[in-house]
Amino acid sequence: MGYKIKLNENQLKKLIAEETVERPCSKFDSGSDNYKFCILVNSPTWVKMTRPLVDKVLEHKKRKWRDVTSSEKQKSVESVLDIIEDSRPQAKQTIQKVREKLDSLGFIYDEDDQWDYINKLNTNYSDTATFMTDLVDKFSDYPIKELYDDIKEGNKTNLQDLINQGLDAPQSVYDNLIDDPTDKFKYTRMAKYYTGKGDSVEDIIQTLMESNGWVTIHRGGNGDPIDTLLGIDLIVEKNGFYKFIQSKKVFEIRVVKGPLNPTGAYLVKGNVFGIREDMIDLLGYATEDGRAIVTPKQRKTKKNSEGKFEYTNSLEYPTPTRNTPVIIQEPFQNITNLSL
Repeated sequence: MGYKIKLNENQLKKLIAEETVERPCSKFDSGSDNYKFCILVNSPTWVKMTRPLVDKVLEHKKRKWRDVTSSEKQKSVESVLDIIEDSRPQAKQTIQKVREKLDSLGFIYDEDDQWDYINKLNTNYSDTATFMTDLVDKFSDYPIKELYDDIKEGNKTNLQDLINQGLDAPQSVYDNLIDDPTDKFKYTRMAKYYTGKGDSVEDIIQTLMESNGWVTIHRGGNGDPIDTLLGIDLIVEKNGFYKFIQSKKVFEIRVVKGPLNPTGAYLVKGNVFGIREDMIDLLGYATEDGRAIVTPKQRKTKKNSEGKFEYTNSLEYPTPTRNTPVIIQEPFQNITNLSL
């Protein structure tokens, strides 16, 4: 006789999440030479070396944004640029450069004229690791195990030689690797996975702002020039005032108390980078379980003569890194879904 196992809601959510998690280098058999090489180059430190090849392979397949985008959508983008320029006079030159770039801006689109996730191959290092492993497997006469051993010993010469060969034959690389009818998504799986995570964060921040009386004027997305060129994820308005927001997923947000914050503040743990400080007013942080906070710049801290921390009058965006959490003392208009 079999047993029935009952799962509570949290266990069920965890099980579903685990089922849908994408793993880097999952294209290759675990433990194989290809898998070991892929894991080795699955790091942002390799992007500088590999990006020139990826850019060149993709560049000749791009189509102009203006040729694909409807006139209505183009007018909408121009209107949003007007709003940004009026609200941030100091960004006038930046906005002018963006207007000029719109004429040359290009992306790869699919057969239905939809923006293709392959556009993110030059920035998603996990998908790039899979691409580079296939490049070695398909184009190199040098055994992948020996190349792996070389790199482990600090020798990148043979890998750079292979990249240079690819730079001389971008069409061949595209045709043999990216334009593969047997697997259209092999170099976009991680980008899709992480984009989905990012979209969920933007959903949370947008809902949080709207529940506090702000109206969404513009929300970025894949292939959106405002997002791509300015790093603005969300533009909201209230009583004639606009706020420009960048949203980021973080690991943890919780209430803490300490000598500097006896009545309570918010601790944020994460690994945040790529902040466009010149173009935003607010940062929106959210966790996968729905905790969120919206913050302007916060006061910096320093050690005083007694070795104790104290607040200064200098302001900065609180940006957590993997080993350094941040404290948010005063959320924007007290907008959080946590309480002290």
